[in-house]
Amino acid sequence: LYCLSSLSPEDKLRYQEEMSSYISSFYNEEEGKDDLRAWVSNVETNVGVTEELMPTGNTLGEDCDLIDPLTLTFTVRMIYNAEYSDLSFDDIIAFPFDKKKKQGKFIKDFLQANDATGSFQSLQCISEIRFPGQELTFTRTWMDPTGPPA
Repeated sequence: LYCLSSLSPEDKLRYQEEMSSYISSFYNEEEGKDDLRAWVSNVETNVGVTEELMPTGNTLGEDCDLIDPLTLTFTVRMIYNAEYSDLSFDDIIAFPFDKKKKQGKFIKDFLQANDATGSFQSLQCISEIRFPGQELTFTRTWMDPTGPPA
């Protein structure tokens, strides 16, 4: 999370709730079912933050590449139906966050919407989901509803 230095216990709880809601609604809404979402349905998500790594450098600015982020480690528990057996859990978790537009929707429509305390108003960007041991960012897009590329 860029431009945030820490989360209060209340903010952490709200982050967990909003992330859970975002992932579930991302797959359960009918809009945009022309990609990986075409194969995933009936999603229930529960996110739990397990660790918070405070930034040690600059947390302010407009260029997120120059900002030290607040890093959250979390668990995701999901119940879902997948119509394509080769879809991995990692694919399903990462896809709602793999593009800047999707990340922006999560920030604006979930974290900043109805932010009564204003805690998330300075949040400018988030990264893709990264998995333990993963050095590079995860990005995969499938536009063909017949299935992912071989």
